[in-house]
Amino acid sequence: MLGTPVSMPLVVAPTAIQRLAHPDGEPGMARAAAAVGTIMCLSTLATATPAEVSAAAPDAPRWFQLYVFRDRGVTRSF
Repeated sequence: MLGTPVSMPLVVAPTAIQRLAHPDGEPGMARAAAAVGTIMCLSTLATATPAEVSAAAPDAPRWFQLYVFRDRGVTRSF
């Protein structure tokens, strides 16, 4: 998928604030996506940092959804 080998043509969509649904949140979703060999896309409005998600599934491919804010400094900070 876009140059990344995956087991199926599915990507875990960037869903915001996942820890409201489950305490494992985005790190848990990254582990699940890695376990089935596909990509997890982290939302700009996640409850976990990219570093936390990376630590949860260090060898898995990850994408990041980036909102472009009016204040480009905010966008750059992500």
